[in-house]
Amino acid sequence: MPKKYSLNVEDGKVVSVEVDGVRYERPNQIPDPKDRAQIKRLMYAPGKKRARDDEFGEDWDKEFEHVELEAKRQAGSAGRAVIAIFAGVSILGLAIAGFSGFNTLRGLRRQMSAQGRVVELVVRSDSSGREFFYPVVEFTRDGERAVEQVSVGSWPAPYQPGDAVSVYWDPQQPHNVNIRSSGSGYTPWILTGITGALGVAFGVAAVFAWSFTKEEREAAEETVEG
Repeated sequence: MPKKYSLNVEDGKVVSVEVDGVRYERPNQIPDPKDRAQIKRLMYAPGKKRARDDEFGEDWDKEFEHVELEAKRQAGSAGRAVIAIFAGVSILGLAIAGFSGFNTLRGLRRQMSAQGRVVELVVRSDSSGREFFYPVVEFTRDGERAVEQVSVGSWPAPYQPGDAVSVYWDPQQPHNVNIRSSGSGYTPWILTGITGALGVAFGVAAVFAWSFTKEEREAAEETVEG
């Protein structure tokens, strides 16, 4: 629930202040720095500056400057924490993207390929009962005839028995055969693309947070030095 702030004025001078009905003779008696800051804003409303200055003098101005500096210090600390989180996520995302990209590139360079043809379609159902078609392809591998079922199914069936296809596989996993298509070249790079994009996005966010919290961070450093 929002707090209520008020000034009690007699003969054009502020004689006391209230926070949620609690009266204080002087603003420096208010325990909460945020409440003191809000009272100060009310006191510096247009047309009331002379009465406030006559009533409270320079001590109050110095105290309020300290309150403002403390608020900026806290904001600067929070800003540094946000920047650290954004930067950490950015570094992690870019590191994963780099590692994934390196492994993907190494795997692509190992790939073997050959021309073959579809000889059969195997139908399988998932847990929901939906059917997927897995082509069985015939091709020549290491000079010998090979017949393998591809590892990725689809619906509807993109191929029919007798269709000529280009197949590829990793020599370290020769039975994990797939058919090369227009979209197959992008699939291995999905993880790299997603983590790389997240890394860049959080990096940009860290830069913006750094620029937007510059004043608060400088105030925090001033407080520490003082």
